[in-house]
Amino acid sequence: MGIIEEIKTMQREGRSESDISQLMQSHGYAPEEVQEALAQSRIREAVAGGTPEMPASDSPHGPPQSFSHISGMEPSMLSPAQSAQQSPQTGQYQVPEQNNYTSQVNEGYPPQYQEYQQYSGNSMSTDVITELAEQIVNEKIHSVRRDIDKVIELKNTVENKISYLDERLKRIEKIIDHLQLAILQKVGDYASAVEDVKNELHETQKSFKSLMPEARKSPQQQESQ
Repeated sequence: MGIIEEIKTMQREGRSESDISQLMQSHGYAPEEVQEALAQSRIREAVAGGTPEMPASDSPHGPPQSFSHISGMEPSMLSPAQSAQQSPQTGQYQVPEQNNYTSQVNEGYPPQYQEYQQYSGNSMSTDVITELAEQIVNEKIHSVRRDIDKVIELKNTVENKISYLDERLKRIEKIIDHLQLAILQKVGDYASAVEDVKNELHETQKSFKSLMPEARKSPQQQESQ
């Protein structure tokens, strides 16, 4: 989980930024890195159009509640601004104006919450849009680079396998050439041996032919001779 995701998780748990900063530093993150991550989280929340959840511990008190609908309450129990607005004729308390109530509500929250309200109420500045666009582009480029690295790795693997197969084919070709030469040599030797045997048989046949006339003569002819 990245540092921004951890910060978002802590914000959803209702932790204040000071608590989040201390916890992240205890986890080994540098203070500058934590502050930068908090700023990015605020920017993303502002771009999303919503305000982050503020824990109850950050606010010293909630929005002041109006007690104008309660009659007969002692002025000492109300705030000075409300007791000053009491009508002397009727004894009823006047409802404060909406602007005063809004300013009191804003004063009750820390400045960071007011900044979030300004972000959500006003249009985004060029710097915020530029920073957000750069982050999106960097994320896309990082994803594309990972895909390109995978393709390059696959290409290198295929090239290595092709080189290996090429070497194997060259070896096989050499072996086939040697076998062909050996076979041709054996065939030549066999032909020479057959020719030698043929010549020997021919000579033997001649020898037999020279001996055959003498064998055909009768014993009387041999004696007369």
